[in-house]
Amino acid sequence: MATEDVQTNLRLPADLKDRLTASAAENNRSLSAEVTSRLVASYRAANESFQREMEAQVAAVLARADTLTLRVELIKSRMDNLFTRAHLISSETERLTNAAKTDEDFAKVQAGMAEYGKIQAEAAELRGQTEKLIVERDAELVRMHTLQEALEGYRQQLETVLAGKPKP
Repeated sequence: MATEDVQTNLRLPADLKDRLTASAAENNRSLSAEVTSRLVASYRAANESFQREMEAQVAAVLARADTLTLRVELIKSRMDNLFTRAHLISSETERLTNAAKTDEDFAKVQAGMAEYGKIQAEAAELRGQTEKLIVERDAELVRMHTLQEALEGYRQQLETVLAGKPKP
């Protein structure tokens, strides 16, 4: 027995003690070593289960952050398209304005200006969506880092306990 082991009296149902005694014999251990081994294994299993759950949560948060990043990139692409369209409309409207001679020509200019205004409004809406997505993505990344830190802290604490070392 190690010097830091503590003797404990424990009440068990008779059938449980019989099962532990049989398992101890199968594993070539004393009853005390069998109980200790099973208790340590239960803590390890709990740790592994907790670790898998935390890692799954981290992966889900990371996937959400990646999705948000892709949505931001998609919106940026749409905005680039809008800016290209706006530039083309602006150039065409300017050309039509310079060449306008009839009411129909001026109507085309006004239609171009109206379309340009719609593009600006859509671009402003997309900018707002982008800003919201970036804030949401950054919050998810903070959440992921918090989960990772909690997981690491729990892992270190459990390893300390399982190693039989006193907590720092």
